[in-house]
Amino acid sequence: MAPEELPTFLPGGQSYESFGTFGSVIVATLYALIDGAIGGVLFAWLYNRCAKQEN
Repeated sequence: MAPEELPTFLPGGQSYESFGTFGSVIVATLYALIDGAIGGVLFAWLYNRCAKQEN
């Protein structure tokens, strides 16, 4: 399946483009930073929750 055929999960309905403009690169980078921060917080919360159960 080509990336163009995948559904978009980005706010604003942006889809995959192989040749993005500078602005779209900045927006995608911001999305990635926010997504990584949310994933890191969830992972840390889950880790801490599991670690407390072992003690």
